[in-house]
Amino acid sequence: MSDRKVLAVLIKAGDTALDRPLGVGGLINENVALVVLDEKAELGSLAELEVLITPVPLADGDVVERIKPAAAMVGKLNGTSETMAGIRLAHPSRHGRGCPTTRDALVLELAAEKDVWRAGQKLGDLGDRLSDVEITKALENARAAEEEYSARELRFLGEPTAEEIGANCAMGCGENCR
Repeated sequence: MSDRKVLAVLIKAGDTALDRPLGVGGLINENVALVVLDEKAELGSLAELEVLITPVPLADGDVVERIKPAAAMVGKLNGTSETMAGIRLAHPSRHGRGCPTTRDALVLELAAEKDVWRAGQKLGDLGDRLSDVEITKALENARAAEEEYSARELRFLGEPTAEEIGANCAMGCGENCR
């Protein structure tokens, strides 16, 4: 993995507009996202949420992920106005690195630190905080990538011939694809 930033955004499941994130943050490691919640965010249940994860900047071949949360810890840090959510992902993100972070380490660091972002940086993978402009651009790029991918998925609408399948084989095995 390169030194690019990784953006993790808490959204309502199925949100395709990506213009009203519930929270913005990053990955501490491949299993845990840390996001600062919007002050007006109404979370509901875990089943209603997804974490959208995208590299910044998004390059050709990069994948935008949507991962369900398996568990979440939500609260304010002592003496701050920011509400944060530590989210354990239902499965690992391909964009995270293997920085070991335990729940106890997260709780202790958040209790000692007055800034959610600095606490996340001390614990693992979380890079520098993204600007609002970078976040907006990253979400626009993620939306465009998802739209492009959705259009690409529907390659054949009828019954393709063997020649069409061979000519459009996406498995990458060349002549040995039989």
